Amino acid sequence: SSDQVSRFWFNIGLCFFSLASVLVLYMAVWVPRVNKCDLDPSVYSPRMLPFTAGCSVASGLFLVIGLWPVYGLFTPGLLTLLWFGSLMSAHFLPSV
Repeated sequence: SSDQVSRFWFNIGLCFFSLASVLVLYMAVWVPRVNKCDLDPSVYSPRMLPFTAGCSVASGLFLVIGLWPVYGLFTPGLLTLLWFGSLMSAHFLPSV
């Protein structure tokens, strides 16, 4: 909890990250499991994939802006490392 963090941009980045996470969970878990829809996400909601991608890019951009005063030039690399780590940790989850 550093005072150098630009809270405004960091909070906007967290909001976009939360929105993108909810949309991915909706497309990957809710629709196939609860709604029993076997269609590809690009078929049953074609506009959701680009919107989710845009939210993810905006999230990364705003998180970099918000954390830049603390980590400086290391910020994009650190966030990329955290992103890859979270992506690879999904391989250890059991198949649902």
